[in-house]
Amino acid sequence: MVWGIYIAIYLFAAGAGAGAFLAGVAAKLWGGKSFRPLAQSGILLGGPLVAIGMPFLILDLGIGKHEPWRLFFLFFGNSGSIMTLGAWIISIFVTVALAVAFLEIDIPVPWASAAKYIALGKARLLPH
Repeated sequence: MVWGIYIAIYLFAAGAGAGAFLAGVAAKLWGGKSFRPLAQSGILLGGPLVAIGMPFLILDLGIGKHEPWRLFFLFFGNSGSIMTLGAWIISIFVTVALAVAFLEIDIPVPWASAAKYIALGKARLLPH
């Protein structure tokens, strides 16, 4: 079986993204301050790389070319299908990786620090 260019791009992007994210998280957890650049770059690149690769997988499947509404069936069609499970796993990974990247980056805008404060659970939203 010969895979096309779409699968090659997807495998490269998803593998590089997942590897970068795992290396970044490992560097953040066990590396200390000397590994901070590696941790930040791995965490910031992980989610977007996997997200960039996902459309190439969808293009190779031929789902979205002529009938884009069939993408709905990729997630909700057959709950026992390995493709449905894979689509959910990739989507959850990208969502979590982007959320972790948001918490990692230092953005100099006023609402970012408040959003991080709430996301990290440090804010008291309800009176005790």
